[in-house]
Amino acid sequence: MTALGVSISEQIVDFGTTIGSFWTTHLNCFTRIYNAGTVSPAMQLWINQTTIWQIDSIPAPYQNVQSGLGYGSLVSPTGSYVISSSTTIPQTALFSNSTAPVSATLSNTVGSYQTMGGLFNFAAPGGAETDYALFSSLIPPPYSFTCTGVKVSSYLSTGMINSGSALVLMWGLGFNSISQSLATAAPYSPQRKTMGIQTFVQNAPTGTQPADVSWSGMEVVQPGRYLHVILRIPQSTQAPLTSIRGCCNIEGYFE
Repeated sequence: MTALGVSISEQIVDFGTTIGSFWTTHLNCFTRIYNAGTVSPAMQLWINQTTIWQIDSIPAPYQNVQSGLGYGSLVSPTGSYVISSSTTIPQTALFSNSTAPVSATLSNTVGSYQTMGGLFNFAAPGGAETDYALFSSLIPPPYSFTCTGVKVSSYLSTGMINSGSALVLMWGLGFNSISQSLATAAPYSPQRKTMGIQTFVQNAPTGTQPADVSWSGMEVVQPGRYLHVILRIPQSTQAPLTSIRGCCNIEGYFE
């Protein structure tokens, strides 16, 4: 359009009915000088100002935009754009079709499950002030992960809580450790937050389910660092046949 308001060129791209909307991270503009024949001297085009307008924009929350671009917590961003019938997209959570989770080996230095949450199963150990890395998730470089929420549900899968003592589960989170180990020394140790406590009272039968525990907020895990879901069992005198099953859901987005 000229300074006098005369339109030189107008292009309209009709997406039709098959594409209702789309996401874009950049709106580009290109300029080209085209001569239909030989000209002398060569023509020059002086561009004083270029403006790109974005119309029909939907002011969606940033987290929704990232999820729409394939950067939600559902799949790893390393596979977000490799979608085809022959490609398996790497799901972040442990939740295999019609398959029970393997019994976790509880450890302070190695993640029992190296996924971003999912299903879990563990035999109740004796009570101790030991922190277990139940879930440890490595954030793949060059992406960071903004964690916005975590929720844990659990139930007594086998056995019965004995009459001598309740079973107490304390849940927490660890951010930005440089390794799986919760014993990693400063300055790269996991930065921790509490989530809550679940209690299985004395004589609780199989199937007992305490109230869920959850956390909501906004914490960023940097590229190449770990996000931990931490379990501590300070009180327990249960038999080895007593086991706990449950699920852990982690919300957030990569960027």
